[in-house]
Amino acid sequence: MKDLILNFDDENDSGFLIKFGKAQYLKDIQNGKLRFTALDYYRNFKAMNANATNAIADEAEGVSCISYRIEHTVFTFQHPALGSNPVNITSEIKCFKDFPNYRKYIVAFSYFTKQDVIQQSIFSDKMLENSEWDSVLFIIDSAGFVKKLQSACASYNFRYGKVTYTDYEAPVLNADEFNKSKEYSYQKEFRFSLEYKGKNSNSFENSPFLTVQFEKIASVIIPAKEFRNSFLVEK
Repeated sequence: MKDLILNFDDENDSGFLIKFGKAQYLKDIQNGKLRFTALDYYRNFKAMNANATNAIADEAEGVSCISYRIEHTVFTFQHPALGSNPVNITSEIKCFKDFPNYRKYIVAFSYFTKQDVIQQSIFSDKMLENSEWDSVLFIIDSAGFVKKLQSACASYNFRYGKVTYTDYEAPVLNADEFNKSKEYSYQKEFRFSLEYKGKNSNSFENSPFLTVQFEKIASVIIPAKEFRNSFLVEK
């Protein structure tokens, strides 16, 4: 195929969106159908798929705060139902994580910039380790794609932006669906999030997926192992 030659307005802030996945699923997006996934689907993925090694199995997905027990603090519990001696429960308290009951759904893309093309750092080799991600959907008109989604999601609480990667081994406060553990930083995520607030919102409470249809935009699907070699840099 012909190599792609791109122009950017700046080196670091503007760029393009790509999505890894199976070609069949990526074709749905290419044809104007985007599936959002409930946050708790990712948290429960490993429990529901014991043998899975899929990178989407993030048990801390959507966490808002993480607090850890201070080692010198002792917790005891005493009640007549347990007799006269208090029970030391310190060892049972290791870490507390709060997952607000949001009706939020997300879909994740990756992004790259002009500097990534120049430095050949469009995406990490770790992205190729997932057997489910054999193809890349390259959103050539990424700005148009965002605008189309905004229009399609007018009845939702719609947000988007780059993911911030945080050290989850330390206490975390005021996080949201745009925060993830730094162990996933190689994914370079750009996320879209929505929260359905329509009159039929209760019907989505037990649904792990929500599909949005939008006007098609310029894009191409390429085998993941061939994507990085399809760029030319002209100086």
